Amino acid sequence: MKKSIIYSGICAMALTSLFATAQIVSAAPETNSVQSDGKANFEVPKDLVDPVKPGTDDEIVIDGGQTKVGGVQLLHAPIFDFGENELKAKGDDLNVVHESYAYAKNQETKYAIPLFVQVGDFSGKRATDWKVSVTQDTTFKETGGHELTNSRIRIFNQSFTNNLNESNASNMVTGVAIPENGHAVIPVTGDTPDSLGIFSSKMVDTDEGTTNGSISSVVFKKAYDAKNYGPDAASAPELTSRYDDVQLNVPASDKAQAKAYSTKLTWTLTVEP
Repeated sequence: MKKSIIYSGICAMALTSLFATAQIVSAAPETNSVQSDGKANFEVPKDLVDPVKPGTDDEIVIDGGQTKVGGVQLLHAPIFDFGENELKAKGDDLNVVHESYAYAKNQETKYAIPLFVQVGDFSGKRATDWKVSVTQDTTFKETGGHELTNSRIRIFNQSFTNNLNESNASNMVTGVAIPENGHAVIPVTGDTPDSLGIFSSKMVDTDEGTTNGSISSVVFKKAYDAKNYGPDAASAPELTSRYDDVQLNVPASDKAQAKAYSTKLTWTLTVEP
C-alpha cells in the first residue's frame, strides 16, 4: 500500500511538469524593435600634441623643434650637442651628447635618451605620404668668424618605433639611407645634395600598416630599447654622457680654435596631397 502512494505522487509531479511546459510554449511573448543613432566625428588636432618617449606612450618634455602640416606633426627634432673637447692636431670624431627629457614641465629630474626624430600622423586617412628632411644652414662657426669648413655631422645607426605597433614599425616607416658599414652625412647648404632624408612613411594602405592615428620615431641608436632609458632602467646612461652612433667629424684641416662653435639645422616636414 505504501508503494502505491509513492508511485501516485510521482505521476502527479510528472503531470504537473508537463502542464507547466505546455503553458510556457503556448504563451510566446510578442516583440518589436526600433533603431537609434550612434555618432562619432573626428577632426585633425588644432594644436601640437606632446612628444612621447620612443617605444612608449609616455608623454615627455624635451627641448627641440616642432612644426606641423595639416594633421601631420613633427613632434621632435633633436639638438646635436658635441660637448667640450680638447684640440687635437690630427682632427677628431666627436661623439654626440645624449638628449635629456623629463616627464613634466618644471620637473628637475631628467633622464638621458638617444637623439630621435618623431612624427605624429593625425591626417585621418591611411597611406598618407609624409617625409622629414634636414639641412645644416651653415658650417660650424665661432663669433669671431672662424668656421669649420669641412666638418660634418655623421649618422651611423638608427632604430624605429611606433607607439601602437612596435613590432611592425620598420614596415610602416623608413629612415636615413645609411650605407652598410658606413654613415650618412647631414649636408650644409650649398653641398650636393643639399638635404638629407631623415624619416618618411611607407604609405601603407591597411589598418595594420598605416601610420595614421599613431606616433612614430626614428632613434639614432643601434637596437634602441626604451627599457634601457629612464627611471626604471637598470643601467641608464648619465646625463651629458655621449654615444658614438652620431658624430661630428672634424678634420685636422679645419684647424679648430679654442672657441665655442655653433650652427643651425633646418628640419622640413613635407606632406603630399
